[in-house]
Amino acid sequence: MAKANPDRAMQRGLQQADQRLTVGAELSLIRPLGRNSLELTAFAGYDFYNRNARLNRERIALDADAGLYFGNCQLQLNPRFERRQSDLAQLAVLNVPGIDSVRNTQTVQNYESSLQCGRANGLKILGSAGYTQGNNSNSLRRFANYRGHQLQAGVSYQNPVLGEFTATLGRDRITYPERSGTIGLSGYRIDQLKITGRREIGAILTANASLAYSNLDPDGPAGGGFKGLTWTAGLSAVPSTDLRVTLDFARSLNPSLGGEALYSRDTSYALAAEYALTPRTSVFSGVTRNDRRFANARSTQTVLLTNDRLDQLNAGLRMQVNRRLKLSLEGGHERRNANGTFLDYRNTYGLLTASITLGNF
Repeated sequence: MAKANPDRAMQRGLQQADQRLTVGAELSLIRPLGRNSLELTAFAGYDFYNRNARLNRERIALDADAGLYFGNCQLQLNPRFERRQSDLAQLAVLNVPGIDSVRNTQTVQNYESSLQCGRANGLKILGSAGYTQGNNSNSLRRFANYRGHQLQAGVSYQNPVLGEFTATLGRDRITYPERSGTIGLSGYRIDQLKITGRREIGAILTANASLAYSNLDPDGPAGGGFKGLTWTAGLSAVPSTDLRVTLDFARSLNPSLGGEALYSRDTSYALAAEYALTPRTSVFSGVTRNDRRFANARSTQTVLLTNDRLDQLNAGLRMQVNRRLKLSLEGGHERRNANGTFLDYRNTYGLLTASITLGNF
């Protein structure tokens, strides 16, 4: 549970093995409103730890999507909110007496809107704008708080035979308000030319991919810029009505709330499968790998995180007991390999989830 080796867990004052009880309520809403639509998923709960009580924290999430039509134009609004205890794998040991390096509530907000105009099949003109921010509650973690603005414009083409393709030109601006006096780490700008596509290949396969040329320009000369390709690729296969297999790859540039770097360059791979044993019972399994490189990382901490790799393996069983009750049993193992053995760890976990549907409204 400490996401750390024995030495690091002891410095944090944490027990490596623990039991966590998460109690919460979720609301899922899907409403067609004529041509318009509204989807909402909200969760509010609290995490209780048996041994590491200092990690007790609220867990809140909200994801909404509203689609509004005006003639041949569609406006999409998508606000997202998440608040929880920081992932302990992101936090190093602070060399400051009296400051708790473990207790940190992380809050991330995203607000996106997009507008596209044109026929359902054919050429469309599109544009989007967004705002994002990430905040830490711990006073010494606020160095990583960020703000972001995004603008994007482009065209898309959709054909029932060929699929859907989009070309966009966008700019993202990320600033770190708590780093205004730190040369090279106060923010950066990304200009990006991106092409995306999605196509069904027969009745079994669905493929999606994106390729972008990204030019990341830091505010200062010591920031460490980036010029090159980022991408995503995904393949979903349904070889039978009982089996679904997905394969995903991605390379992206992201701000980080966990480390004192300008940004992280992430490369991820994921393979997952789910098989229906009966109409109410299915088994699932997956494996992922995520490599991260932190640009121009600096730290007041005793250990500096510059790069890491996290491998994860999981498997489990899902069961629809009756109309209201769902059960899920999952087990998994993860291994982290970072710069320096002090940041490495192995973790095995088990998870039991019970979900009761109170009613439909």
